[in-house]
Amino acid sequence: MLKISVITITYRPGYVLELTQALQRQSFPSEDFEWLLVDELWPERNKAVVDLVNDSLNLRHIPCPKSPVTATVRAFNTGLAPALGLLVYWLADYMHPHPKALERHWHIYQEYGPKVIISGPLIDGITVTGHSVWTGARAAMHTVLVGSQPITYPEHLPPVPLKLKPDYLAPTPANLLSIFQEPFVPAWPRRLTTDWRMGYMAQVSLERDIYECSSPVTWEGLDLVVPPSAWWYAGRNDSAPLAMLRAAGGLQESRPGFHGGMETELAARMMAQGCRYLVDRAAPAYILPHPARKAEKADYSTAVKG
Repeated sequence: MLKISVITITYRPGYVLELTQALQRQSFPSEDFEWLLVDELWPERNKAVVDLVNDSLNLRHIPCPKSPVTATVRAFNTGLAPALGLLVYWLADYMHPHPKALERHWHIYQEYGPKVIISGPLIDGITVTGHSVWTGARAAMHTVLVGSQPITYPEHLPPVPLKLKPDYLAPTPANLLSIFQEPFVPAWPRRLTTDWRMGYMAQVSLERDIYECSSPVTWEGLDLVVPPSAWWYAGRNDSAPLAMLRAAGGLQESRPGFHGGMETELAARMMAQGCRYLVDRAAPAYILPHPARKAEKADYSTAVKG
């Protein structure tokens, strides 16, 4: 059995080049992990993806049926079903993990597992400047195209600013692998600013090396803590054991057309089975621009009937 399954779900043009580069740079041995790329654009770019990755990674490019509305739940479970790794590292298509991210998650899993959920730190458009919403900065007003409707809201974790191609939404041959105007070259800071998610989950103080929360459980030397809630977003520098994900039933498919929130339910089910939720502060991941997503269902009853 492989050690890690990296699972990415996507329907968008682009991002594949940046994901490939991030995984090629991992310090974790490539023979010890697989990459399951669950892709709605499989017919359009399978050849280009295979040619790009070549033999550098253990890639399984998996087709996913196209959907007019968000289908993250189905895609999530589609990737989970054939996974072979003991640990599943969820890699959203717009994330760019640190070269030691897989090594770090595997180390924590080996040290404190097997019943653990792991979340790592994020570098967003605010923390990249050395500030953070958690430590007092204002959330950034952010606009996302949801279907055909632009939605503007205060974003606590905005993407880092990068220029996209003007026609980034079009699945043209020129956009299939990357939609960025210039190559993304990550700069990894020596000291991380506490991002909003990390602070929310673990009640982290910016100055401390060991996190504290209302009922902390800490381990000297590894900067880990069990946070007070079961809040979890699979895909933003997160991992969990394959056995626990399957035992918990994966994501609930009774809610098609919903963009997010189901991961929190899944985390609660895993924690009910004895999982501890650990927050790591060592290996970050960048949030890249992703200014559009599919239309969503308005309520569960409509989603089920539709």
